[in-house]
Amino acid sequence: MEKLSKETPLIFATEKSDGAHIKKTAGEWKVMIADDDPEVHQMTQLVLSDFSFSDKTIQFISACSGKEAKELMRRHPDIALILLDVVMEEDDSGLEVVRYVREELENHLVRIILRTGQPGQVPERKVIVDYDINDYKSKTELTSEKLFTAVLTSLRAYQGLTDLKKTENYLDNIINSMPSVLVGINADERITHWNFKAEKSTGITAEKAKGEQLEKMFPQLTGQMEKVRQTMMSRRPQKTENIKAQAGGEIRYSDIMFYPLANDVEGAVLRMDDVTDRVRLEIRRKRAESELKQANEQIRAALREKEVLLREIHHRVKNNMQVISGLLDLQSMHTTDEETLKILKENKNRIRSMAIVHEKLYRSEDISEIDFKTYITDMINTLFRSYQISAGRIELKRDIEDVSVGIDIAIPLGLILNELISNALKYAFPKEREGKIRISLRSTDKDEIELIVSDNGIGISEDLNLSNVSSLGLKLVRGFAEHQLGGKVKLIRGEGTEFIIRFKNA
Repeated sequence: MEKLSKETPLIFATEKSDGAHIKKTAGEWKVMIADDDPEVHQMTQLVLSDFSFSDKTIQFISACSGKEAKELMRRHPDIALILLDVVMEEDDSGLEVVRYVREELENHLVRIILRTGQPGQVPERKVIVDYDINDYKSKTELTSEKLFTAVLTSLRAYQGLTDLKKTENYLDNIINSMPSVLVGINADERITHWNFKAEKSTGITAEKAKGEQLEKMFPQLTGQMEKVRQTMMSRRPQKTENIKAQAGGEIRYSDIMFYPLANDVEGAVLRMDDVTDRVRLEIRRKRAESELKQANEQIRAALREKEVLLREIHHRVKNNMQVISGLLDLQSMHTTDEETLKILKENKNRIRSMAIVHEKLYRSEDISEIDFKTYITDMINTLFRSYQISAGRIELKRDIEDVSVGIDIAIPLGLILNELISNALKYAFPKEREGKIRISLRSTDKDEIELIVSDNGIGISEDLNLSNVSSLGLKLVRGFAEHQLGGKVKLIRGEGTEFIIRFKNA
């Protein structure tokens, strides 16, 4: 055989091959030679025998007819290049292979170079326009150098396309692994990308969704398309929350973000996240808040009604005690016995101490508690008037904290104060003697209330024993302190008398 030079044309004989065969080599680029002339196979392999690109050699795959070329393409979808004869068993066999590869196999990666020994039979312009091929060559113009160049250029293009396809597949895997619905649209608002989550959420495959109008695939976006257009025009994301849609026989809610494409590419990306659980929780929360508000209103209404009733009760109790006090006054007007008058006055003061409690509760904003500081002040003023203590003779010192107590404590504590202050006014300063009375009321660190009533008067008899006292007043003090308040009474004798009472502030 004549040695080929770089400019030697490849001359093809008219003999036919016995059939298709594959010449296996160590190469990695799969190149199919589809031609019914066996010499074309031999010459092509000879010219490209030392070919290498990207450290890969060529693995030749041979087909002698269009039918065999189709079958080999089906079995080897990773063929990088087809050197394809136009006329084989039929005048258009090569063109039929092109159609089969591009349309039926949907293989747009493989590079196709048409080679023909009869260029006038199929015009080059018509072939290039009507068929998705990458080059069209006459066999007589394909020198070894030009064949080398054509193959190298085609494999470089194939490599670039496969690398691009790998990148595209990688990005598709990332997009498809996202938990959100991701949909890409072009400037015409038609769908270009449709991830697995979109398929799962809508039941529509990517194949059916691509090319459709976004609004058709998501009818719930009918009122949101202006935001899509604003996103593409302003290049700024737009957000819509709690979009409602019917899905699978139930109402679902979604948050939607529209993102512009980068690098001034026209189009946008829609991200849709199902927030049904969040919305339902919010609906339940609002419903619970509404029900709680309604229940609170009912409770407040009941409390207001109860408060009105309690105020009325305190008002009536106070009035009844004033009636009793008035009766005692009338009784005092009809007796001249000093001891009787004394008893009547003491009982009147006791009644008055309880009436003040009810009056304070009636006028208080909080009818469950009484401000004992103001209560003590009113009681002292009442007792000083009752015993006609002249101004300046007995000095009163008060050390009273702001202590609030309920009625269960206020009444017995008020009666104790009444008895102790009354005793001091009656017995501690005889014969117009001057002196001081000190009243202290405070909360202790042990959650107790401490009441101290002391004077610097003549003092109390050493023979007096609180556990066995004959005085009604001191019996009341001990009884109220120990039995009603659960506290203790301590008597200190010295320069005057000091009573200390401590009890729990229940």
